[in-house]
Amino acid sequence: MNGTGVGGPAALTAAQRRLWVTEQFNPGSDAYLIDAVVRIEPGADPDLLQAALGDVAAAHDAFRTEFGWDDDGEPAQFVRDRVELPVPRGTGPGAPAEPFDLERAPLVRFRMVCRDDTATALELTAHHIVFDGWSLGIFVRDLGLAYDARAAGGRADLSGRPGMAGFAEAEAAWLAGPEGKERVDALAGLLRGAPELLAVPTDRPRAATGPDGGHAGAGLHFTLPWELAQDITEFARERRTTLNMVGLAAFSAVLAHWSGTDDIVVGSAFAGRTSLAAEACVGCFINVVPLRLAVDTAAPFDAHLDRVRERVLRGAEYQDVPFDRLVEALNPPRSLTHNPLVQVAFGVQNTEPARYDGGIRLTGEPAPDDDAEARLDLTLWLEERPEGLKAVWTYRKDLFERTTVARLNQWFFRTLRQGCLDPSAPPAAPVRS
Repeated sequence: MNGTGVGGPAALTAAQRRLWVTEQFNPGSDAYLIDAVVRIEPGADPDLLQAALGDVAAAHDAFRTEFGWDDDGEPAQFVRDRVELPVPRGTGPGAPAEPFDLERAPLVRFRMVCRDDTATALELTAHHIVFDGWSLGIFVRDLGLAYDARAAGGRADLSGRPGMAGFAEAEAAWLAGPEGKERVDALAGLLRGAPELLAVPTDRPRAATGPDGGHAGAGLHFTLPWELAQDITEFARERRTTLNMVGLAAFSAVLAHWSGTDDIVVGSAFAGRTSLAAEACVGCFINVVPLRLAVDTAAPFDAHLDRVRERVLRGAEYQDVPFDRLVEALNPPRSLTHNPLVQVAFGVQNTEPARYDGGIRLTGEPAPDDDAEARLDLTLWLEERPEGLKAVWTYRKDLFERTTVARLNQWFFRTLRQGCLDPSAPPAAPVRS
């Protein structure tokens, strides 16, 4: 094994269990790998940086966690006392990430990019079962603390960092109790009767997805100019909404026009970190909440935005309801051609890049991936950037042509722009090819 001493077994959270089951059906899939790059200024001593990585791994269970089965045949997590963290060094980008064996810790890999014996960047690849986007900020902060302490000849105090096992136990107890059951039933009630499939026109017939529900995907990136992005942000502020709400209003209007239905279900990602302890834990908390939206494409955009705002706020109340538990409660017909409940998703990435500003300066950002496996038919993420508003589309290549997604992006931005400039008008009509 890669380490010594094992703690456990401990139960899995619902999110971890879903990823574990997915891996059993499709071992070695890259659908749930997270890639990130940490930029280092003005540069780091490679040996001190590697020692600091060891300190962070010792503090956070996620870097020492592996998965297997307990004595009752249930999936479980085990935390090693310590693990080896080999950190190869190179002068340029590394090779494509290899899959992980979830039964062997660590489920995180690093690679240093060095120039003239100085580390200028750290590449990270992690399996989603132990890491999410929020975790990157925690990692960057603690790595900076550990490095500065090492550079000063000491060791940082990183004790007391929480692990996932405790959250799994608390989640199971909550779901088994009256509050958890009521929350699951309430969200299921909001979705009962919704269309099983958002039947948008596709360029090719639907084929069966992979065993994990994934399919070969592609990505497209577009940027709305800074001035227009500022107008949209100001519009959201004046309407006491958020960019997420305004963007979702435009996106759902496009979907309604495109599909010809006024009953739209869009997946919305929530951080799922509803306690201070969760905010300090490296792990997988993110959860998708299906938002059911009634879209009247003949009504004014601002009226539609008001309805979307209410749904988003209500959806936040259910971010503790695991998606899989919701699927169990609704028990929709299963199909190999699409995911249950949610086939499209939308979100906004408006947090600052993960940063640490001390004796050393670190900036961590997700690495771009234009050929990732598509977990859904179509996803749209907006990112607030200094140069403007960036739209990141991911789509199933077996369903859609690149030109189709490009037209959707044009339509989306036109709907967004028109909705902000003239909110009393209905959402924009389709863009014709």
